[in-house]
Amino acid sequence: MSRYTDASGRHYRTSGFLGCDLILSPLPEGIISLSAASAEGKTLLALHLCQSALERGEKVVYVDADTALSPQLVERFSLHEAVWIRGVDDNALTLCAEADVVVVDSLPALPEGVRQRLLP
Repeated sequence: MSRYTDASGRHYRTSGFLGCDLILSPLPEGIISLSAASAEGKTLLALHLCQSALERGEKVVYVDADTALSPQLVERFSLHEAVWIRGVDDNALTLCAEADVVVVDSLPALPEGVRQRLLP
């Protein structure tokens, strides 16, 4: 995963998945919300982002708020070094604050109070 800054000072990173980068262009750093119908590839893109970040030595936290991620996908993407959180509590929010990349799957599954604390 490459990180870079454009002429205006905005920071971007590639997804780690060339096909997505060609379609979406590099992703701005910060909070990104992916919206699409079920089975459209949101989790796949998020897993590629995690995998690329781990390859660069970045700290990754994956919050599986709706507890739907299969262990087979974790194995397939070799994401053993990521911090996996099922459900959310105060400890999870602390881990998220210390990470380079945080994936929340899925935001609507988070309790409202946690959502407000996690998102500025």
